[in-house]
Amino acid sequence: MVVAGRVSRMRAVLVMGLLCCGLSAVAGGQEVIALNPLTPQSSLTPQSSLTPQSSFTPERALEPTSTLDRLDRSEAAAASPSPSPSPSLGQSRALNILTPPSSNPAAPLASNPVSAAVAVYARQFAADPDPLVRLTAGLYAQAGGQALWYRRGGWTAGAEEAFRILQQALYDGLPVAAYLGRIEGRLDAIATNHQAAVADFALTLGLLRFALDLKYGLGQGLSPEDPAGRSSAAALATGFKAAYQTQALDAWIDSFRPETPLYLRLHRALLLGELSLRQERKAALTLHRERRPLSIDPSRYVVVNLGQQQLHVFEEGQVRLSMPVVVGMPERPTPLLSDRIVDLKFSPDWIVPPVIAREDILPILQARPAVLADMGIDILDAENRSVVPTSVAWAEVDPVNIPFRFRMKPGLDNLLGGVRFSLTNDLAIYLHDSPERDRYSPGVRSFSSGCVRVGDAVALASWIMGDQKNWTRAQVIAAMVKGETRIERLAEPIRVDFIYSTVGLDAQGGLVFKPDIYGDDARLARELGLEPPGDVPPPLPKSRLSDPD
Repeated sequence: MVVAGRVSRMRAVLVMGLLCCGLSAVAGGQEVIALNPLTPQSSLTPQSSLTPQSSFTPERALEPTSTLDRLDRSEAAAASPSPSPSPSLGQSRALNILTPPSSNPAAPLASNPVSAAVAVYARQFAADPDPLVRLTAGLYAQAGGQALWYRRGGWTAGAEEAFRILQQALYDGLPVAAYLGRIEGRLDAIATNHQAAVADFALTLGLLRFALDLKYGLGQGLSPEDPAGRSSAAALATGFKAAYQTQALDAWIDSFRPETPLYLRLHRALLLGELSLRQERKAALTLHRERRPLSIDPSRYVVVNLGQQQLHVFEEGQVRLSMPVVVGMPERPTPLLSDRIVDLKFSPDWIVPPVIAREDILPILQARPAVLADMGIDILDAENRSVVPTSVAWAEVDPVNIPFRFRMKPGLDNLLGGVRFSLTNDLAIYLHDSPERDRYSPGVRSFSSGCVRVGDAVALASWIMGDQKNWTRAQVIAAMVKGETRIERLAEPIRVDFIYSTVGLDAQGGLVFKPDIYGDDARLARELGLEPPGDVPPPLPKSRLSDPD
């Protein structure tokens, strides 16, 4: 079992010579960026240093209306001959579109549209292993091989809009090179038919890929059969064609953007240039996590954010209650899991789990056996009989097979506090109260051995018991301080999810950045091919026994 808390202040004095539990006064590196109420949402404008620069000269009258009509015609297979095998684009994020052998990259732009070059270029990808590339090639086949973004007068206004949208992918924490990597410099600097064909195809593929990445995250790709509600090829193509025909690309892209409060606040901060480079990198990772929302059916549930060390109670999708929590130390991290609160154990006792007995209790007994009694922990043998600490040669005890149990009785000094919220996992991870109120101050709160200490156990227990047992807050408090163990099983278990995000929102809507205590930001950055934030771990307490849950 993994448990939480530490001895009361009075008893802690007796072991201060052995324990070191200090924490930096810099609040563990926590950073808060307040929401500026004077900046209206409607006036958001990218910082000038980040604003994409472009000087296209499109001719709106030359919008490709004939191409638009063809987009609704036959499928790619019927519109073009079977292509020869071509190099695969795979899952490359940089639009690695290769030059077809039959093209002539050095040919200058003719007075005619570049559609002939586009037709040759797009046809080679009709059988590409990447379904998104095949979808793009199919769109060009449906359009009769015509360019979608280039006309006799140059690049259309739609091309300008598409280029701008993709250049602003960084404001959603996405790498611009993943969508514009095949377009070197500005569109109006393109000098050959082949370059124009590559750029035209890249704009279309970039928009489709950006839409998917915006909704589902980098590396998710396209779902051919749409098994879990993800955009299928047909739905994506239909949406793109409608946006193209009505010149509503911005609105179409916006429909893929998540609308969680944290996502929108980070998007706003990136637009306004409020973040440092390290914070921008953390924001990109957080935006990725926000694209994968929890699939929760119950109307009442609990979410524990390990990275922010916060607990939130939800009712009908709205936050009903929030509180700070203490989570596991980096060397004993609290795991990510989905579980249920099945009962509340009021005035609980605490049986020390084997790992804490081996790594924390036994070394104390070997050094000063009398200390354990001062901490209020009883020693029991195999027959459940009490053992005097000084009667055992603790130096000779096998730490892997300790023949004793260690138990703390219910009471105000018990390390589980007044109530335990029992879960069903086989890791002995649960939520519980704690007598250590000073551990809930701002900053990093990673002191436990794995379980989660809740900052307002009375409020959480009252929320659960009030709904399911008709208990009042006074009844909850009475059961917590009575000193007699009482277990209240729940007729309707409460869903609880442990998640990890190092960026969150405070009560005023400000951004809160916390260090990456478990290294998950760094791991996710490597997985996505993004730059890691480079967090410096905050000072952590050396003692384990003082925080043994």
